[in-house]
Amino acid sequence: LPDRVTFEEAVEKLQLLFELHKRIKGYEGDIGNHLPSLIGELMESYKAQLRRLKRDVANLKSAVPVNIFEKELKRYGEALVSRGERAIALALSSDYTKKVYRSMNNNEICLETASIDSFYQIGGVIYVKALNKCAYNLLECDVIDFINRLKKQRVQLPYDVLIKVYVEASYLEDSSYDFIRGMVNYPYECIKVCTRYRTMKKPWTPEKYAQSLRTAMIKDGEEI
Repeated sequence: LPDRVTFEEAVEKLQLLFELHKRIKGYEGDIGNHLPSLIGELMESYKAQLRRLKRDVANLKSAVPVNIFEKELKRYGEALVSRGERAIALALSSDYTKKVYRSMNNNEICLETASIDSFYQIGGVIYVKALNKCAYNLLECDVIDFINRLKKQRVQLPYDVLIKVYVEASYLEDSSYDFIRGMVNYPYECIKVCTRYRTMKKPWTPEKYAQSLRTAMIKDGEEI
């Protein structure tokens, strides 16, 4: 497992991400006319997911769990909801609405799939492996995606420092640090498992769902 990404490599990638964002920001050419706008969608998605989880946890509180997954959710659910609420509250308190307007006014463009190997530089040219996911969005959303992908791979790095690296390199307002930190603290992997169970999206046994939830807790890691 993954200490294959070093702190120095992550810093270099975030600095390159800033340079890429700077070069494509404001683009309104032929491709730009066809780009979707995802501004605000991540926040609204997280809020909707959390509302559904909160309802599931409340229902379990007065019920007898029917299987091992529901026992696990009853055990950890309130903590997951509390963490999600703290994450969203922090993100919203960071002049979020102002960031939305900034992004719209500047025509900020994100890769939306900002993995460690999805973009690289040779000489002065920055190459992107896939452009089909690009969209108008807050620049911070690529940083959130970048860090979440590392966490999913269980890479252990000082993510608070990495957030500061991007914020300082990109000359964003200081509140962008809290926005990114809040969104990164959201227990995305755990809530994804709970959503799969609710919709039975995966044909898994309750034991498999329970194991997946425990693994998701490791991926989500500690709050930063």
